[in-house]
Amino acid sequence: MEAHDTEPGYQENLQAWREDYQQKLLADTGWFSAAGLFWLEPGDTPFGRDLGGGLLLPEGDKHEAVGTFHLEGNTVRLQTPAGAPLRVGGRLVAEASFRLERDGDAEPIALGEQTIRIIRRGGRFAVRLYDKNAPSYRSFGGLNWFPVDPGYRLEARFEAYAQPETVKISTILGDVRDARVPGRAVFTLAGREHSLLPILAGKKLFFIFRDETSREETYPAGRFLYTDLPRNGSVMLDFNYATNPPCAYTDHATCPLPLPGNHLPVRIPVGEKRYVART
Repeated sequence: MEAHDTEPGYQENLQAWREDYQQKLLADTGWFSAAGLFWLEPGDTPFGRDLGGGLLLPEGDKHEAVGTFHLEGNTVRLQTPAGAPLRVGGRLVAEASFRLERDGDAEPIALGEQTIRIIRRGGRFAVRLYDKNAPSYRSFGGLNWFPVDPGYRLEARFEAYAQPETVKISTILGDVRDARVPGRAVFTLAGREHSLLPILAGKKLFFIFRDETSREETYPAGRFLYTDLPRNGSVMLDFNYATNPPCAYTDHATCPLPLPGNHLPVRIPVGEKRYVART
């Protein structure tokens, strides 16, 4: 299927979406606030603060103690000494327990001006620290976008599988995770037919792809694109909404890599360009 006409207000809606996307990246638990990623082993992992008041994970045994993470099975329990300024969901607590049966993120935990979050990735558990004093936040230089081109808003034929297939997907850390692929999107670009495999992500399709701009203009590992689920055998691929993965902004993310076959042998010169921090 070929390029699809845009509706009235397309440019304005796209710009509003990009501004909202940037604000989420700059939020208290946005990717530019990510300041640390610490993997947990079964049992106890203490944490604390350094002399400047910043959180140390998991080196709390060397400085002022704040609390302990206890990992057992699929559950991480957080315990703090009495009076520690720990808040979950706005409530002051001395202990909290998070059970993650599958990959995902638990509810944020606020400790003063910093935030932590228990995450599960590839069956492993970690603690991610967020802090707006993080170097990545202080060096934010703005996002870079290609000019909008409605010619890269493509209606694709969706060839659904009888049942979603479970495939292995690698991450930038070398982990391997299971993902569900419901079919493939087939589209025409530059006079040639191409296809991409999406991952099911709730009520969205999640495409991870590389193209020829990945060599110098966009993030080398690839870009992300979310779409609505297919309707009447088709799906809209609007590459103007393509974004960098979190790993383009911080070293404290665990980004998935494109599935085999999701490297397009053409340039997609729309969407987000490679990020450059302010020096």
